[in-house]
Amino acid sequence: MKTEWKSILDQIVPKHVTLSKEKQQTILEQAEARLEQKKKPKRKWQPVLVGVALAVIGCLFAVIFLNEQVIRQEKNADVMYEKAILPYEYPNLIDAQYDYSTHSLITLSSNRKKVLKYDLNMHFEEDLIKSTAVPIQDITFNEQWLVYATVSSIYVQNRNSNETYKLNQQFVGDLQISSNRISFLDASSDKVNFRMVNLDTKQITKIPIKLESSNSHSVLNDQYFITANKIKDHQAIYIYDIGNQEVKVFNVEADLVQRLSYANDSVFFIGDDVLQQMNLSTGKISPIQTNDFSDFGIYQNHIALTEGDTVKLYTLADSSLTDTHAFDNIPDRLVVPRFSPEGVLVVNAEDEDHSIYTLDVNANKIHYVGESKNWKATFEYTSSEHWGEGTGKIDYKNNDKSKLTVHYKGDLKELALSKKIHISYAVAGGGSSLNQELNESIVQREYTLTSASIGGLLIREEKVIPVTVKWGNQKEIIELKLKQK
Repeated sequence: MKTEWKSILDQIVPKHVTLSKEKQQTILEQAEARLEQKKKPKRKWQPVLVGVALAVIGCLFAVIFLNEQVIRQEKNADVMYEKAILPYEYPNLIDAQYDYSTHSLITLSSNRKKVLKYDLNMHFEEDLIKSTAVPIQDITFNEQWLVYATVSSIYVQNRNSNETYKLNQQFVGDLQISSNRISFLDASSDKVNFRMVNLDTKQITKIPIKLESSNSHSVLNDQYFITANKIKDHQAIYIYDIGNQEVKVFNVEADLVQRLSYANDSVFFIGDDVLQQMNLSTGKISPIQTNDFSDFGIYQNHIALTEGDTVKLYTLADSSLTDTHAFDNIPDRLVVPRFSPEGVLVVNAEDEDHSIYTLDVNANKIHYVGESKNWKATFEYTSSEHWGEGTGKIDYKNNDKSKLTVHYKGDLKELALSKKIHISYAVAGGGSSLNQELNESIVQREYTLTSASIGGLLIREEKVIPVTVKWGNQKEIIELKLKQK
């Protein structure tokens, strides 16, 4: 009876992990070679061999796949982006949006009847809604609300209470959210109009902008609703002040206005293939000098451009761009840059795994290093803070993650004789610990402790982080100090 290697591999590999054909073949070939050394000619040992096969493939998967992940992390140790491989098809990933409050990506299922959340820390999927009867056309969300629209209805879910209500609107598109408001294109009347909804009161109002034709999606924030529209033979940008309910119109010398965005009291847009910035206070429009590009995203003074087969991240000052070289070492084709409201850049890779890269432009990364007689350690800490702007109230969010790597400098055989190992550390807001049994087959040179939190107490460059290591009857304290840049 031939061992079904592919079936066994499918049992071992977690569902969220996608292996390329080359990686699968490497694992299967090495597993078969190793098992040949263990086989006996008697058929009665077949069930045992299957169990051995599971163990062999499990070990090889850990060695081949996980070691590759470690190498990738070490190679990009000083780069702020994260790479994620999600168990979805490419069409689902191209529209995925980052949720800062849960460090997750939110997208639609392949049949567009569910809203899915994939946790980037824990690597698990969650259904945010029950399956709808018809496909979902668009979704938007913030920390409090999840809104999804079909052609005939808009559904509003309070993410704190999970209560959902329905708005009977002929949804056309362009769903936007800011605080407790949404805006969208609606065809409930004879003509298509922009409408706005107060999600707390459910009050629906018509935005007083007469549409002739709209070539660009709109922008909604706590102060303004912004869109572009054609007036007779030219383009114009409309600014609707939500507070005083006044509309201002700015003419644009361009045949086509696309991809409206808002940042730093300015409207950014593509006008006749040129990236342009319009100051809302003065109405002055200035071109921004760029290389050839096909798409862009903006957050404060950061602009991400799709240039050829890659995405370049720049900082903007006085209409000039400075390259941050953030993605220079990524060989894959990168597309569709978009920022979350908190400044997390999301980029899709058109590689075999359909990876997604996230980069928090507000992130701060610090390193601690130290060693004792038998051990050395590194502590990598990344934190991010976001203060809400223009909300009329304090809106503060943060998240952080850490990785402690402890390396044994001595003979592994001696370490194995210790039977047990304990590693622990404490920092502001918490800490972590590890307890592990040891023997000759379960011993390693490096031990890693990782943690992540949302809304916790952040580390503010502590002078010393003590790490305690106990093994056998021995104990050492490694004092980690801030590594100077």
